[in-house]
Amino acid sequence: KRHLLALYDGKNEGPPHLTRLHKLAEMPLNYLGFILDFRDVNRPLPEGDDLNGYRGIVTWFTEPLDTPKSYLTWLEQATARGPKYVQLGEIAPREADDMFPQINRILGRIGLEHMNNFVELTHRAQIVSKDDAVVGFERKAGRVLPGFPLVTTRGGSARPHLIVEVPLSSGIQRSVLAATSDAGGFVAQNYTVLLEPNTDRVGWLINPFE
Repeated sequence: KRHLLALYDGKNEGPPHLTRLHKLAEMPLNYLGFILDFRDVNRPLPEGDDLNGYRGIVTWFTEPLDTPKSYLTWLEQATARGPKYVQLGEIAPREADDMFPQINRILGRIGLEHMNNFVELTHRAQIVSKDDAVVGFERKAGRVLPGFPLVTTRGGSARPHLIVEVPLSSGIQRSVLAATSDAGGFVAQNYTVLLEPNTDRVGWLINPFE
C-alpha cells in the first residue's frame, strides 16, 4: 500500500496545492514512495471499506476546524481499522476539555497521551533528550523554545525523538514533542518547521525523511 490519506482544512488553507502538506511534506513522502490523496475535512471523508487502500493518514492542522468533534469521531473510527496515523501540528484545533478522552484514545495507538496542558512561558524550558538523526535537520532550536503541549509516552511503544523539560507549579514536567512508533508518528506544532524571520524562509526542524 502506497497511498496516504492527506487531510487538510480547505476553509483555512485553500485548495490542496496551497496546503502545508503539499508545500512541505509531499516531496519527502513522494521520495519515500508514497502517493498523497488529498481530502478536505469539511467534506465527507471515506469510511469503512473505502479506507482499506490506505497505508496511513497524515494531517497538519494549525487553524481551528469548523467541526472538530465530529472529525475526531471519524478519525477514531478510521484509525481503529489499522492505518498508521501521522499527526503534524495539532490533532483537531481548537480542542475542548471534553475532547481529550477521545484524543487520547487516538494518540494511544501511537503510544502517546496528551495532558491537556500547553506551556507558553518557555524561558526555563530546556531540551533534555534529542535524536540527532531526526532533530535539527535544516534549522536548530533556539535557546528560548517555542510554546509546546504537554505530551507523554504511554505503554512503551513510542520512540521519543525530542523531549523537553520545564519547571511548573506542579513540579518538573517532561514533554515528548516528536515521536514515532509502529502505528505512526507525532510532531508538535512549532517543532515541525521554523521560520527564518530575516529571509522569510522556512526550514525543517525535524528530518522528514527519517
